[in-house]
Amino acid sequence: HELFRNGMGMGIQMGLETALFSISVIFVGWMGEISLAAHHIAITIQTIGFMTYYGLGGAVALRVSGFLGRRQLKRSYVATTTGRHLLLFTACCLAVLLGIFRNQIPELFTDNPQVVALASLLLLIGIAYQPADALQVCYSNALRGIGDANGLTLTSFLAYFVVALPLCYALSRFTQLGAIGIWIAYPVGLLLAGILYALRFYARMNILKNAPHIT
Repeated sequence: HELFRNGMGMGIQMGLETALFSISVIFVGWMGEISLAAHHIAITIQTIGFMTYYGLGGAVALRVSGFLGRRQLKRSYVATTTGRHLLLFTACCLAVLLGIFRNQIPELFTDNPQVVALASLLLLIGIAYQPADALQVCYSNALRGIGDANGLTLTSFLAYFVVALPLCYALSRFTQLGAIGIWIAYPVGLLLAGILYALRFYARMNILKNAPHIT
């Protein structure tokens, strides 16, 4: 029962996060082929970062759960903090690369000057995207490590579907920002998710402090 509950919570969290990006592609499609092409170039580059973060995040989940299973609460804290530092360092490295090569990267995909120009702008916003994504990956996996499925589900719904997705729609439809508005909404949702995951994680860990035989 516990495995099913935790697995379901993790699946819903991942589904909601994926749905944010999948549904927002529909909004981009309303803006025409130039915006859609630029969006796909930028999101492909972001996916490289996400998969890197997620590999490190998986290690955080394993370390946190392993120490917690051995009733070593302090080491679970250390594992989470270490993971956060590694993830944010990796995010900063990728952000620097994006800042340096944001004009050259789109040219690997297309020679259309309009697509290249817009994709370059989206990658510039992607600099802010990196630390926000790294933060939410760290603490979502830390919550997985302590088996807090409810925290994952509720927080991801609030951050992605209550805040980020409506913001994507509003900035793309009711302003002149277009695809840029959607990309502004992404780091807002990711950062909110990361902060809420972190608050939930430390609140749950404080509860565990009072559990018997936890050190």
